[in-house]
Amino acid sequence: MSVLPSPLRDLESFLQCGSLLDLGSRLRRERLSKHAGYREDGAVVLADSRRLWRPASEEGEPRELHLLDCTEPLVGERVGMHPNLWVHAAAPPDLDAAATRSLARSGVQSLSVDSGPVSAGEGAWSEQLDLPLPLVVCATYGPNSTPAELAARLERLRTARSLRCLVWLPESPGELVHRAEATDGLLDARLLAVSRLFLPPTVRLRASWAAFGWKMAQFLLTCGADEVAGWGLEEARAWGSALKPSCTVGRHEARAGVLEASREPVEVRGCAWDS
Repeated sequence: MSVLPSPLRDLESFLQCGSLLDLGSRLRRERLSKHAGYREDGAVVLADSRRLWRPASEEGEPRELHLLDCTEPLVGERVGMHPNLWVHAAAPPDLDAAATRSLARSGVQSLSVDSGPVSAGEGAWSEQLDLPLPLVVCATYGPNSTPAELAARLERLRTARSLRCLVWLPESPGELVHRAEATDGLLDARLLAVSRLFLPPTVRLRASWAAFGWKMAQFLLTCGADEVAGWGLEEARAWGSALKPSCTVGRHEARAGVLEASREPVEVRGCAWDS
C-alpha cells in the first residue's frame, strides 16, 4: 500500500477536508488483504494488583490477559494463573529496554503505550516507541483536536519501529458529558482513513466498539480499520477501569459484522494474527 505524502501541511489538509468518498475509494484500490480481525467481548481477562475481571460475554473463551500493573512479581503470578493466554501489559512511563527484556522473560508478549491526548504533544511515551517488544499504542483526541496536532502524532508514530497496532480513542466519555461535546463521526472516519493510508501496512488500526458503538466500529472497517474489538487495556488506561463500555458484542455478532463489512473475519490473539 502506498502512503500519503509526509509533509505536515499535506497531511493536515487531508485530515481537515479530505473527502471520505475519495479516501474510501483509494483504500479499496490499495487494500492488501480482505481480512479483518475481531476480538469479541469476553476474549480479554483484565488484571491489576487487586483483582481479575472479564468484560461480560456469553460466548467464547478468553485469549488475552491484559495487565494494568506491570511489576515482575505480578506478571509471574498472573501468567502462572493463565499460562495459555497472550500476555499484554501496560508500559509504565519509566520502562526502558533492559526492563522490557526482563518482562519478556517473565512472559509478557506485548506492551500497551498510552500516548495521551494529541493536544499534549510528545512526552515520555515517545521514548518507548522502539522498546524491544511489539507495541499497541493508544492516542486520544476530541472535537477540538486540530489537524496540526493529529498530523504531528501520526508523523511520530510513523517512525516507531516496534508499533504493531494503533488505537484511536475519543476523549473520556465523562469529559465529553461534562463539556457537552463529542466527535461527530466524520472526524473519526477521516482520521482512520488517513491513518491507514499514512502508516505502513505493518501497523494495524483498531476500531473500538467500546468507544464508538458497534455500528460505527463496523463502519470504520470500510474507512481503514484493520480490526474491531471490545473493552481492553487501552480503553481501561485511557478512561479508567470503572467506566463501562458503550456496548458489548459477542463472538458470533462480531464475526457477522466483519462479513457484513465485506471483509473476511480473523480471530485476534494479541499481535499474532497476519492480515
